[in-house]
Amino acid sequence: MSELKDLIHMALEEDLGIGDITTDAVVSPEQKGRGEIRAKQSLVVAGLDIAKKVFRELDVTIHWEMKSADGSRVSKGTPLAVLEGRLATLLKGERVALNFLQRLCGIATLTDQFAKRVEGTRAVILDTRKTTPGWRSLEKYAVRIGGANNHRFGLFDRYLISVGGCAANTAVDLSRLGCAASVLGKIGEDVFGDYVLKDLKEKGVETSFVSVSKTDRTSFTFILNVHGQDRRYIHCSGANADFSIGDINFAALDGAKGLYVGGFLA
Repeated sequence: MSELKDLIHMALEEDLGIGDITTDAVVSPEQKGRGEIRAKQSLVVAGLDIAKKVFRELDVTIHWEMKSADGSRVSKGTPLAVLEGRLATLLKGERVALNFLQRLCGIATLTDQFAKRVEGTRAVILDTRKTTPGWRSLEKYAVRIGGANNHRFGLFDRYLISVGGCAANTAVDLSRLGCAASVLGKIGEDVFGDYVLKDLKEKGVETSFVSVSKTDRTSFTFILNVHGQDRRYIHCSGANADFSIGDINFAALDGAKGLYVGGFLA
Protein backbone atom coordinates (compact mmCIF):
# COMPACT_ATOMS: atom_id res chain seq x y z
CA MET A 1 0.00 0.00 0.00
CA SER A 2 1.74 3.15 -1.23
CA GLU A 3 0.12 5.46 1.33
CA LEU A 4 1.48 3.31 4.18
CA LYS A 5 4.94 3.33 2.63
CA ASP A 6 4.77 7.12 2.35
CA LEU A 7 3.63 7.43 5.96
CA ILE A 8 6.51 5.26 7.18
CA HIS A 9 8.96 7.30 5.10
CA MET A 10 7.60 10.53 6.57
CA ALA A 11 7.78 9.20 10.14
CA LEU A 12 11.36 8.00 9.72
CA GLU A 13 12.45 11.24 8.09
CA GLU A 14 10.81 13.20 10.87
CA ASP A 15 12.67 11.23 13.55
CA LEU A 16 16.03 10.66 11.86
CA GLY A 17 16.49 13.92 10.02
CA ILE A 18 20.15 14.07 8.97
CA GLY A 19 20.85 10.91 10.98
CA ASP A 20 20.92 9.43 14.48
CA ILE A 21 23.97 11.32 15.73
CA THR A 22 24.07 9.47 19.06
CA THR A 23 23.90 5.95 17.60
CA ASP A 24 26.36 6.82 14.84
CA ALA A 25 28.80 8.11 17.44
CA VAL A 26 28.77 5.15 19.83
CA VAL A 27 27.64 2.05 17.88
CA SER A 28 29.69 0.27 15.23
CA PRO A 29 27.78 -0.08 11.92
CA GLU A 30 28.43 -3.83 11.91
CA GLN A 31 27.63 -4.53 15.57
CA LYS A 32 24.77 -7.04 15.91
CA GLY A 33 21.88 -6.77 18.32
CA ARG A 34 18.66 -8.42 19.42
CA GLY A 35 15.44 -6.81 20.55
CA GLU A 36 12.16 -8.05 21.93
CA ILE A 37 8.84 -6.22 21.92
CA ARG A 38 6.66 -7.06 24.92
CA ALA A 39 3.25 -5.86 26.05
CA LYS A 40 3.47 -3.44 28.97
CA GLN A 41 -0.18 -4.06 29.88
CA SER A 42 -3.08 -6.28 28.91
CA LEU A 43 -4.08 -5.25 25.40
CA VAL A 44 -5.39 -6.18 21.97
CA VAL A 45 -2.52 -6.43 19.49
CA ALA A 46 -2.68 -4.30 16.34
CA GLY A 47 0.02 -3.03 14.00
CA LEU A 48 2.74 -5.67 14.22
CA ASP A 49 3.21 -5.90 10.46
CA ILE A 50 3.56 -2.12 10.27
CA ALA A 51 6.23 -2.14 12.97
CA LYS A 52 8.09 -4.78 10.96
CA LYS A 53 7.89 -2.65 7.83
CA VAL A 54 9.53 0.24 9.68
CA PHE A 55 12.65 -1.81 10.43
CA ARG A 56 12.69 -3.41 6.97
CA GLU A 57 12.51 0.05 5.43
CA LEU A 58 15.81 0.84 7.15
CA ASP A 59 17.46 -2.53 6.58
CA VAL A 60 16.03 -5.46 4.61
CA THR A 61 18.36 -7.87 6.42
CA ILE A 62 16.61 -7.39 9.77
CA HIS A 63 15.21 -10.71 10.96
CA TRP A 64 11.72 -10.39 12.43
CA GLU A 65 10.03 -13.24 14.29
CA MET A 66 6.37 -12.77 15.10
CA LYS A 67 5.45 -14.01 18.59
CA SER A 68 1.85 -12.86 18.51
CA ALA A 69 -0.67 -11.76 15.89
CA ASP A 70 -2.96 -8.79 15.33
CA GLY A 71 -6.26 -9.38 17.08
CA SER A 72 -4.72 -11.39 19.91
CA ARG A 73 -5.69 -10.45 23.47
CA VAL A 74 -2.49 -10.66 25.49
CA SER A 75 -1.50 -10.03 29.09
CA LYS A 76 1.28 -7.83 30.46
CA GLY A 77 4.73 -9.13 29.59
CA THR A 78 3.64 -11.22 26.61
CA PRO A 79 6.28 -11.23 23.82
CA LEU A 80 4.91 -9.75 20.59
CA ALA A 81 7.96 -9.95 18.34
CA VAL A 82 11.70 -10.66 18.36
CA LEU A 83 14.07 -8.96 15.95
CA GLU A 84 17.76 -9.40 15.21
CA GLY A 85 20.23 -7.58 12.99
CA ARG A 86 22.43 -4.51 13.00
CA LEU A 87 22.15 -2.84 16.39
CA ALA A 88 22.26 0.61 14.83
CA THR A 89 19.18 -0.21 12.74
CA LEU A 90 17.28 -1.48 15.78
CA LEU A 91 18.04 1.72 17.68
CA LYS A 92 17.14 3.99 14.78
CA GLY A 93 13.84 2.31 14.04
CA GLU A 94 12.52 1.36 17.46
CA ARG A 95 10.82 4.65 18.37
CA VAL A 96 8.96 5.01 15.08
CA ALA A 97 7.96 1.34 15.10
CA LEU A 98 6.68 1.59 18.66
CA ASN A 99 4.78 4.80 17.89
CA PHE A 100 2.81 2.96 15.21
CA LEU A 101 2.34 -0.11 17.40
CA GLN A 102 1.33 1.72 20.58
CA ARG A 103 -1.18 3.94 18.81
CA LEU A 104 -2.90 1.08 17.01
CA CYS A 105 -2.87 -1.26 20.03
CA GLY A 106 -4.42 1.54 22.07
CA ILE A 107 -7.28 2.02 19.61
CA ALA A 108 -7.90 -1.71 19.31
CA THR A 109 -7.82 -2.19 23.08
CA LEU A 110 -10.29 0.62 23.87
CA THR A 111 -12.55 -0.48 21.02
CA ASP A 112 -12.52 -4.02 22.41
CA GLN A 113 -13.75 -2.75 25.78
CA PHE A 114 -16.81 -1.14 24.18
CA ALA A 115 -17.44 -4.03 21.79
CA LYS A 116 -17.45 -6.58 24.62
CA ARG A 117 -19.84 -4.51 26.72
CA VAL A 118 -22.51 -4.42 24.01
CA GLU A 119 -22.38 -8.14 23.25
CA GLY A 120 -25.88 -9.57 23.42
CA THR A 121 -27.53 -6.25 22.58
CA ARG A 122 -28.62 -4.79 19.25
CA ALA A 123 -26.15 -1.92 19.61
CA VAL A 124 -23.43 -1.65 16.97
CA ILE A 125 -20.15 0.20 17.60
CA LEU A 126 -19.21 2.32 14.58
CA ASP A 127 -16.18 4.54 14.05
CA THR A 128 -16.08 8.09 12.66
CA ARG A 129 -13.85 10.27 10.49
CA LYS A 130 -12.27 11.82 13.59
CA THR A 131 -8.93 10.22 12.83
CA THR A 132 -5.32 11.41 12.96
CA PRO A 133 -4.57 13.08 9.60
CA GLY A 134 -2.86 10.56 7.31
CA TRP A 135 -3.64 7.65 9.65
CA ARG A 136 -7.25 6.95 8.66
CA SER A 137 -6.68 3.56 7.03
CA LEU A 138 -4.52 2.41 9.95
CA GLU A 139 -6.85 3.64 12.68
CA LYS A 140 -9.92 2.18 11.01
CA TYR A 141 -8.01 -1.09 10.70
CA ALA A 142 -7.37 -0.99 14.46
CA VAL A 143 -11.09 -0.42 15.06
CA ARG A 144 -11.89 -3.60 13.13
CA ILE A 145 -9.22 -5.51 15.04
CA GLY A 146 -10.86 -4.33 18.26
CA GLY A 147 -14.18 -5.86 17.22
CA ALA A 148 -16.14 -2.83 16.03
CA ASN A 149 -17.23 -1.74 12.57
CA ASN A 150 -16.05 0.87 10.11
CA HIS A 151 -18.67 3.38 9.03
CA ARG A 152 -17.66 5.52 6.07
CA PHE A 153 -14.08 6.14 5.05
CA GLY A 154 -14.62 9.71 3.87
CA LEU A 155 -17.14 12.19 2.56
CA PHE A 156 -17.19 10.45 -0.81
CA ASP A 157 -18.38 6.91 -0.09
CA ARG A 158 -21.62 7.26 1.90
CA TYR A 159 -24.34 9.83 2.47
CA LEU A 160 -24.74 10.94 6.07
CA ILE A 161 -27.07 13.51 7.62
CA SER A 162 -26.57 13.47 11.36
CA VAL A 163 -26.65 15.35 14.61
CA GLY A 164 -23.45 15.92 16.53
CA GLY A 165 -21.65 17.74 19.29
CA CYS A 166 -21.38 16.75 22.93
CA ALA A 167 -23.49 13.80 24.03
CA ALA A 168 -26.17 15.90 25.72
CA ASN A 169 -26.72 18.07 22.63
CA THR A 170 -26.80 14.98 20.44
CA ALA A 171 -29.45 13.39 22.65
CA VAL A 172 -31.58 16.55 22.46
CA ASP A 173 -31.29 16.64 18.67
CA LEU A 174 -32.28 12.97 18.40
CA SER A 175 -35.25 13.55 20.68
CA ARG A 176 -36.41 16.44 18.49
CA LEU A 177 -36.20 14.12 15.50
CA GLY A 178 -38.59 11.73 17.22
CA CYS A 179 -36.05 9.19 18.49
CA ALA A 180 -35.93 7.78 22.00
CA ALA A 181 -32.66 9.10 23.47
CA SER A 182 -30.91 8.57 26.79
CA VAL A 183 -27.84 10.28 28.21
CA LEU A 184 -25.20 8.48 30.27
CA GLY A 185 -22.79 10.71 32.16
CA LYS A 186 -21.88 12.21 35.50
CA ILE A 187 -22.87 15.52 37.08
CA GLY A 188 -22.32 17.17 40.43
CA GLU A 189 -24.82 17.54 43.25
CA ASP A 190 -25.29 21.26 42.63
CA VAL A 191 -27.61 23.87 41.11
CA PHE A 192 -26.04 23.62 37.66
CA GLY A 193 -26.36 19.83 37.66
CA ASP A 194 -30.02 20.11 38.65
CA TYR A 195 -30.57 22.58 35.80
CA VAL A 196 -28.91 20.24 33.26
CA LEU A 197 -31.15 17.32 34.30
CA LYS A 198 -34.28 19.48 34.30
CA ASP A 199 -33.47 20.90 30.86
CA LEU A 200 -32.78 17.49 29.34
CA LYS A 201 -36.01 16.03 30.75
CA GLU A 202 -38.04 18.95 29.39
CA LYS A 203 -36.54 18.25 25.95
CA GLY A 204 -37.61 14.60 26.08
CA VAL A 205 -34.26 13.00 26.97
CA GLU A 206 -34.12 10.06 29.39
CA THR A 207 -31.73 10.90 32.28
CA SER A 208 -32.14 8.01 34.72
CA PHE A 209 -28.70 6.66 33.81
CA VAL A 210 -26.88 9.88 34.69
CA SER A 211 -24.90 9.41 37.91
CA VAL A 212 -24.46 12.15 40.52
CA SER A 213 -21.14 12.83 42.26
CA LYS A 214 -21.31 14.02 45.86
CA THR A 215 -17.73 15.28 45.77
CA ASP A 216 -17.25 17.00 42.39
CA ARG A 217 -19.13 19.87 40.79
CA THR A 218 -20.84 19.62 37.42
CA SER A 219 -18.53 20.09 34.42
CA PHE A 220 -18.99 23.28 32.43
CA THR A 221 -17.39 25.48 29.78
CA PHE A 222 -18.04 29.19 29.24
CA ILE A 223 -17.05 30.97 26.03
CA LEU A 224 -16.26 34.67 26.37
CA ASN A 225 -16.72 36.72 23.21
CA VAL A 226 -15.08 40.12 23.68
CA HIS A 227 -15.27 42.49 20.72
CA GLY A 228 -11.93 42.78 18.96
CA GLN A 229 -10.36 39.91 20.90
CA ASP A 230 -9.96 36.18 20.42
CA ARG A 231 -12.46 33.89 22.09
CA ARG A 232 -11.61 32.89 25.65
CA TYR A 233 -12.69 29.64 27.26
CA ILE A 234 -13.29 29.01 30.95
CA HIS A 235 -13.53 25.29 31.62
CA CYS A 236 -14.18 23.24 34.75
CA SER A 237 -13.65 19.54 34.11
CA GLY A 238 -15.58 18.61 37.27
CA ALA A 239 -17.44 15.35 37.74
CA ASN A 240 -17.14 14.35 34.11
CA ALA A 241 -13.32 14.33 34.19
CA ASP A 242 -13.16 10.79 35.56
CA PHE A 243 -16.22 9.44 33.75
CA SER A 244 -15.10 6.27 31.97
CA ILE A 245 -16.39 3.07 30.47
CA GLY A 246 -16.56 1.61 33.99
CA ASP A 247 -19.22 4.17 34.93
CA ILE A 248 -21.53 3.25 32.07
CA ASN A 249 -24.62 1.28 33.00
CA PHE A 250 -24.73 -0.98 29.98
CA ALA A 251 -28.22 -2.11 30.88
CA ALA A 252 -29.21 1.14 29.19
CA LEU A 253 -28.02 -0.32 25.90
CA ASP A 254 -30.44 -3.22 25.93
CA GLY A 255 -32.48 -2.58 22.82
CA ALA A 256 -30.43 0.44 21.76
CA LYS A 257 -29.61 0.83 18.07
CA GLY A 258 -26.57 3.05 18.60
CA LEU A 259 -24.15 4.43 21.16
CA TYR A 260 -22.71 7.91 20.64
CA VAL A 261 -19.48 8.39 22.60
CA GLY A 262 -18.86 12.10 23.07
CA GLY A 263 -18.36 14.71 25.75
CA PHE A 264 -20.84 13.19 28.21
CA LEU A 265 -22.54 16.41 29.30
CA ALA A 266 -19.25 18.34 29.35
